[in-house]
Parts: sequence; C-alpha cells; structure tokens
Amino acid sequence: MTPDVVELAYKGEWPELLRHLESQPHLVNSISAKGYTPLHQAAWHGAGPRVIGTLLALGANASARTFNRHESAADIALEMHPEREDLHFLLRNRSRALAPLLRKLVAEKPELFTDYDGNRVLCDRVIECLCSGDPQREEADVGQALLTAIRAVAGSAFIDSGCIALGTSYIEMKATSAPWLQTIVPAVVEMASRASFVPLAPSFAVMTDLFDPTPSQWGSRGDPFLWMEMSRVLCHVAIPKEDRDVERILLGGFGV
Repeated sequence: MTPDVVELAYKGEWPELLRHLESQPHLVNSISAKGYTPLHQAAWHGAGPRVIGTLLALGANASARTFNRHESAADIALEMHPEREDLHFLLRNRSRALAPLLRKLVAEKPELFTDYDGNRVLCDRVIECLCSGDPQREEADVGQALLTAIRAVAGSAFIDSGCIALGTSYIEMKATSAPWLQTIVPAVVEMASRASFVPLAPSFAVMTDLFDPTPSQWGSRGDPFLWMEMSRVLCHVAIPKEDRDVERILLGGFGV
C-alpha cells in the first residue's frame, strides 16, 4: 500500500482518499502493516454510506481480515459502532449475484452477440429470471444455477435440442445453446470464483443492484414481496448520477 493511501485511510480523510483510489482503483485492497485495508479504516471511523459504497464499488474486499485479530470490516463496524445498522448492512460479506455477473459479461464482450440475435433476447430474459427472487449465490453450484435459469426461460429441452425461436410472429429470432454451453456459462462460472472482488461499474450496474443484499429483517424497509418485485421491474434500468433521479425511478417502479 502506498504511504499516501495508508495515511489517508488511517486519518479518515475520505475526499482525498477516494480521489486517489478512483484514479488508481487497484490500490483499494492494499493493506497496512497490521493488515488494515481502507475499508477496515472506514469501518473503524464509522464513515458514511457514500464512502463505504464508493470503496465497495471500486472493488473493496469485504471479506479481508486484519493480521492481529482476524477481523473483517463488518466485525470492526459492529464493535466500534453497534448502533450503525447502515454500516452493518453495507459491510455484510456477500458474493456478487449471478445477474450482475452476466450483465458484466455482456458489457465487456459485446462480440458475443450479433444484431437481432435471439441469444441476446434470451440473455435479457435470463437476467430477469435471476432478478425475480432471492439472488443465487456463489456458495451454490454456479454453473448449475445458471443452467437452471436458462431452462426456466427457454424450456427444459433447449440445452438438448440446441435451438429455440424467440420474438413475435412478425420478427422471429433464434437462440442456440452452443454459445451458452461453450462460452457464456463457463465465463460466468470463472467470474463467480472471484466474485467478491468484482466491483460494480457504470457499464453494467442497474437499479436492481441497489436491492442487494436482501434485508435480513423487515419493517421500515417494506415488504419482501414488494422488494423482489421492484428488483425484477428495475433489472434493466441504469443507475442515474443524480439522487433525485434515483428517487423518481423508484417511485415510477412502485407505480408499475
């Protein structure tokens, strides 16, 4: 860890630290002599949600542990700020859900699909399926979970038959299983193996990502079924830069 980042994180000088990390995001998981990352220091200081969120978006590893007491950032937040439920919620260790990993693949490898490609239509529908309930996690068999979602959308015979027709009676597009089995599923499985280090990026982040993780208890946050429905409705809506626009989209989704 460069001395600048060590010192800034230790002192809690967040604006300067974040400017430094945004230009050099590979330093976000750098460690001090005692094993403290910037996320550990943010938890110790009780930094606000914007600081924590930015560090996580840059790829901060919430599962990293200190050398002396083997504490995660969540452990430190619970010890130093037991009343800060927002910190505990944001720092809860979790892997990246399958839907954003699939969106990341699409964003980074546009050559996987052609114009008017049935596989691209199928991909969007698989993403919607993955957003319709509790996100599938890394601890499950990722490849099998993704294949299950594909079968749920395309039909149980798609993998064996190799082809299905999508679209309408006026526009028919075909989806084929070969790209899924040979390229897409293996690529998502590979990304899932390092999912805790995969930061959200504007190129593939959507409003649904704001609904992850699912709350461990309900009350002021609302109803679990409304939570899941909002997640599904907003699964293709990009996150705007302005907070007021986020609020408008949420209200619009609630009204759908």
